[in-house]
Formats: sequence, structure tokens, C-alpha cells
Amino acid sequence: MRNRIAVWGRDADQNRVMITLELKTEDNLVHILTYPEKLVTDEVYTKFMNLWRKNQETELPEPSRSIVRELSVTGGLLPDELKVEQSDTINLAQNEWHYAVLSDKMTKSYLGELAEIGDAIERSGAYDPNLWNRLKTFWEKVQTQLRDKTLLREHGNKLRKGTDELFNKMKELRSKKDQELREQSQGLVSEFNTKLEELEATIEEGSHLRKVFDELRKLQSKFHNTKFHRKDRDLIYKRIDAAFKAVKAKRGQSDGGGSDRTKKRYDGLINAMERMQNSINRDHKDLEFQRKRITNTDEQMEAEIRRAKIQMIQSRVDSKQEKLNDMLKTKHMLEKRMEKDKKRAEKAKEREAQQKAEEAIKAKMEAERAQKEAQRTEEEEAKLQAAAAAIQAGRKKPQQNVAVEVGAAVSSANTELVENIAALSRIMAQEEE
Repeated sequence: MRNRIAVWGRDADQNRVMITLELKTEDNLVHILTYPEKLVTDEVYTKFMNLWRKNQETELPEPSRSIVRELSVTGGLLPDELKVEQSDTINLAQNEWHYAVLSDKMTKSYLGELAEIGDAIERSGAYDPNLWNRLKTFWEKVQTQLRDKTLLREHGNKLRKGTDELFNKMKELRSKKDQELREQSQGLVSEFNTKLEELEATIEEGSHLRKVFDELRKLQSKFHNTKFHRKDRDLIYKRIDAAFKAVKAKRGQSDGGGSDRTKKRYDGLINAMERMQNSINRDHKDLEFQRKRITNTDEQMEAEIRRAKIQMIQSRVDSKQEKLNDMLKTKHMLEKRMEKDKKRAEKAKEREAQQKAEEAIKAKMEAERAQKEAQRTEEEEAKLQAAAAAIQAGRKKPQQNVAVEVGAAVSSANTELVENIAALSRIMAQEEE
């Protein structure tokens, strides 16, 4: 789209004149010059058409009249006393120029936003994924305006150039940060692996599992507060998770139990709270930056825009803080639940230990009883068989006589065995106590 046009027309005295119109986009003004026909030779006309209209500098005659008019949607471009031979050219220029002025205003607004992102990148001095996402969102918005034809292509190219420069800057910062993180991460991985090897060895032994579990909790908390390279983080995370599962397996806990689900929910909540708090902190930094810029600016429009941004950011902070407060309530609730689960697990462990002790006592009693039976002599066995025969024979005799005979047989034949049984009973009673 051209911001200069030249047409033939007539002035108030009906003299034929060359009329030139030039749009000053930034001022929303149209500069109009008229040249008498006698001054517009073939050479001059060629200069107007081939050079001046294309914004190239060239030597032209002095105009007979100069007019400056504000660009308007409803009013005409030319004063009433000037009439052109090609009115459609003027009408088309008026519509295009109005679109150009609006596109220029929008571009200036976008350039201001782009400058703010650039300032934030300079202030950060390091790669920030939030700034990357902010720049990406900005460019997607510009692309939408280009697709909808609300921005001129030359304005879009200007914004594209500035955006590409910031993207390249962010890529350089990201590459630098990634390299630094790789170097730092190598030392941290070695530290975590050493600690995990110690804990894994203890888990394999099956001793001090409660202490190991607490150590893993501390290591997990340290892990979440440590910056690793992405691949290293995944490896350490999987190893910590495997250690937790190994401890639970040793303690006879099920990964699908309610206690484990509560723990996973609690850990996820802690991570979410950390991310939310970091987001609130970043918003506070943006608020501080906007307030400083308001103090240092003399432009009323810029101050109004920044005040609006402060209000928007503050609203966002309030919303995030409310969510963080709700998360804190949930955290307290989960901590109480985990404490109850812990006490319940301890009681279950005590019951299991008591059950094992009772089973051990019973096994000991059975072993002692079997040992006593194995130690019987052949003579004792014969006496017991005799007693049994007496009982069988006594079924056909009066009950009183049977009791007397059996008692005599047992008394005479198995006195030592009765004493042994009595002694064993005393031992069992003591163990039950």
C-alpha cells in the first residue's frame, strides 16, 4: 500500500492542476500540494509517477498551494474547492489509509508490549520458561491479527523481526543455562547416587526400615528443591521411587493401600504449592517493576497502561493466593490423615508381633510335648497299654469298679509319666503368663 498518490484535478478557478496527497501515518494527517499544469512537464510527470510515489527522493517544482488535513472516515480527503478527475483513486486511498493508521496504532501498542518483554528478559539475565511462554503467546496474538488482516504486512514484518530477535536471545540464554545445568547436575547426581546406594544396601538387609524411610523422605524433599538437568532428574526420581517401593515391600505394605495414596497425594500437593508460590513470587516482581516504571515515567498514557497492568497482576496474585490457602488447608488435613495411618500401622505391627510370639510359644510347647513322647521307655509304653486294656475291659463292669482298676493301673504303671505331664503343664502356664 502506498502512502503517496498523484492525480489530475481542478482548483477553485477551474484551472487544471496536479494534486498530490501524502499520508503522515504517525500524525494521522494528509499533506496536500497542488502544481499548475504548466509546471508539470512530461519529465516532471514521470518523476511524480515513477519516483515520488515510491517514496524516492527527487527534485520537484514549487507547489502553488499547500494544505494539511486530518484523516477522517466520514469526511473527504480533499477540500471542497479541489476536484479530481479520478475520484475512485481518492476514495480507495481514504479507506486504505484509515486502515493503515489503525494498523500503525496497533503496531505501536504491540511494540510497547514487545519492549516490556525485552526489558524482562534483560533484567532476568538468564533463561526463564515463563518469559519464553510469554513471548510465544505474544507472537501467536500477532499472527492472529495478520491472519485476520487487521495488521498490514509491513507492520507484521516489523513485529516479526523484533520477536525473532528476542526468541534468538532466549535460545542463547537457554543453551547457556542448559550447559551450566548439565555441569552442575553431574555433581548432584553423584551425591544423590552415593546416598541412594547406602540406603538401598540397608533396605536389602531389611534392618532399620523406619529410619531408611525417613531418610528417603528427607532425600525426596531435597530432590524437589534441587535443580537437575532434565534427564538426570528423571533417573534420580525413578531411583528414589524404586527405593520407596522396596521399603514398603520389606515392611509388607501394599503400594495400592490408602496410606500410600495419601502419601502420593500429599507429595503432589507439596509440589503444586511450591509451583504456586514461585508463580506468586514472580508476579510480585512484576508488580514491583511496574510500580518503579510508573514512578520514572512522565507519559500519562504509559502510566495509565502500567496502572491497568498492576491491577491485572494484583487480581491474578489474589486469585493464586486464595488457591494456595486452600492447598494449605488440604495439606494440614492430609498430615492428620497420615499421622492416623502411621498409628494404625504401628498398632498392626504390634498385633503382628504379638501373634508371632504366641505362635512361637505354641510351637515350643508342641516341640517339648513331642520330645517327651519320644523319651518314653518300652516299659512305660507297656504299662500305658495295660491301662488302656483295663479301660476297654471295664466297659462291661460297674463304673465304680472300672475307675478303681484304671486308677490302680495308671498309678502303678505311669507315676513318672504323670509327673512329667504335670511339669509340662506348669511350663505352659508360665509361658502364657
